[in-house]
Amino acid sequence: MQGIILNTFSVRDKDLIVFILSSEELVKCYRFYGVRHSHLIVGNIIDYELSIQPLFLPKLHSTMQLALPWNDYEIIKAWQSFCVLLYEHLKDNQECGSFYYDLCNQIITRLSIQDYKRVFLDAYASLLEYEGRLNFSEFCYECSIKLKDFFMIGEGFLMYCSSCKNTIKINKFKMEIYIKTKSSAIFEDDEIDKLYLVFSKKI
Repeated sequence: MQGIILNTFSVRDKDLIVFILSSEELVKCYRFYGVRHSHLIVGNIIDYELSIQPLFLPKLHSTMQLALPWNDYEIIKAWQSFCVLLYEHLKDNQECGSFYYDLCNQIITRLSIQDYKRVFLDAYASLLEYEGRLNFSEFCYECSIKLKDFFMIGEGFLMYCSSCKNTIKINKFKMEIYIKTKSSAIFEDDEIDKLYLVFSKKI
């Protein structure tokens, strides 16, 4: 089997609980500590096998981590942060289907040729659309007042007036195009930096 390591948690005696995104689900499994075991790195693609154990988590074994196609530190850091965010998003919905796995593979491919912030913003728009949460509104999410040409953007790219939210100000016309096309090409680099802060939950 093959998947992407979204997160790991240390437990007693250096054992690990490992969360792997497969083509059909978020797999929660147990890796017993061993001196010959490689260190499992969040974000890595992994070939693996599972041994099913009654009344216990599946045991992870026969692992082989595959090299990612890029070596840039900023890209690797952003990819690992995205994997952890995706884990937080999926941890209560482990039977998540193939969409998220396919999206991650698209991201991995695009990160080799495009700016990583734009890649993640485009992917986030696709994720929100898949979940039915990608919507453009003329009105503030909180108070329902009609939005001006520039408005504040919040988590999940919800739209607010400046009285209800004090975050990142974005152009309404450009945001509408982004939501319709799921492409960040409309934005200038400084706008991308701002939107990426919202996406990565750093504000």
